[in-house]
Amino acid sequence: MKKSILKKITAIMLFSIALSAVLLYSCKKNVGDVYDYAPTVLAPDFEISNVVYAFDNEALNSESGLSFKVAYKNNEITKAAYSSVLNFYVDGNIQQSVLLKDLAGNTKYEAVFDWKAIAGKHDFKFEINLSSNGSKIIEETNTTNNSQTTSLDIAVKELAVLSTTDVGTAVVNQAIAADPKADVAGVLASEGLVLSTSVQAAKTTYSDNTSAIVAAVVKSDGTIDETKVVLSVTSNAGVTTGQKQQTTSTLVVQTLVAQKEISFYNANEKLTFKNGVISLIGLKGANAGCTEPSNLELFYASESATKAFSDALLAAMAQSGVVAGLASASDILISVMAAYNFTQGNVDNPPTYTVEITNSSTICSNDCVNGLVVNTFSYPGFILRFTDDRGTIADFTKLPNCSASNNGKYTFEDCGGNKVSYTFSATRTVITTTDQCVANVHN
Repeated sequence: MKKSILKKITAIMLFSIALSAVLLYSCKKNVGDVYDYAPTVLAPDFEISNVVYAFDNEALNSESGLSFKVAYKNNEITKAAYSSVLNFYVDGNIQQSVLLKDLAGNTKYEAVFDWKAIAGKHDFKFEINLSSNGSKIIEETNTTNNSQTTSLDIAVKELAVLSTTDVGTAVVNQAIAADPKADVAGVLASEGLVLSTSVQAAKTTYSDNTSAIVAAVVKSDGTIDETKVVLSVTSNAGVTTGQKQQTTSTLVVQTLVAQKEISFYNANEKLTFKNGVISLIGLKGANAGCTEPSNLELFYASESATKAFSDALLAAMAQSGVVAGLASASDILISVMAAYNFTQGNVDNPPTYTVEITNSSTICSNDCVNGLVVNTFSYPGFILRFTDDRGTIADFTKLPNCSASNNGKYTFEDCGGNKVSYTFSATRTVITTTDQCVANVHN
């Protein structure tokens, strides 16, 4: 009798525990814990289907503005609306990262990316749903169609001459003083040269707001030095902010016709072209502290730029003769420097940055809303990568996370005291799936 009662009590207790577990289980908010829930695996397939480009002048060259139109879609089979990221790269470096919202299945979308041309060969890549490290923003099986690439070889646009006028010695001295680092006045004094007052200096104005002054020099015996002139080039006249500010670079130009040689030099460096070969030597030690490469150093470090200059100068010598060809060397160098944007060595420009939107395929929570599973993903993060002409600024990263938004204003300062700010604003991805679910059950 006692054993029978004990068995009944034990059975009732076990039933109560089981019933409590079922009721607790059915009241949980996470849809993954709802009774009898069987999720369907989502299958997005992001694709970049086409890339076309156009430019805003007659021929593609260093003065072109390029515009890329990118067509993309999600070959979705479950018809859920997704969010993702579309990235634009130039020469392997990210230029722009666009957060994509609510991509409906099998619907074509387009995005436009603009880029100011720089001379030389460049590789362009457009990639959807993949971060720069190859990780997926949203899980998908097939990523072979997520990228498209193209390459363009952009020619140097020769600057057109708008006008040439005579200027006095005072204007030349002003130009020399505007580039104190070059110390051309000291170079002339050390070589026993002075500016000529009998031969008028000439100022040439070009089509891109560049001007150049050429002035003859006199030797200690009072005769004109036929092999040397002073060349002072001012770029972006009147511009005092941004990445292309007014700057003046001054050089002595020495031409040795018999040797088929021309040199450009100041107190710091000497660039020489001789029989098609270009060399650069430093005349002073490297500057320490908050400094940057000079225009000639940037030029010499670019194989594409030096080849463009050498090819153009050799062609001019072959077509017009050695004397006339070498006489055109300064104009060619000015055009190449402008085409490759090697003009800012004397200016401390503010830093620039590129932004990569980052996200995570991790589902932070899922809920049952109106009978359908709704997945909530992390708050997006970002990576800022900086470019600065007088030093380096470390990459800045805010990771995607489930708990808090990364929205806000972020400010950074370079070694020269220039500040730059970035404001991030992005919402987290919420996807309403086609998976059916059972709403919360309460008694």
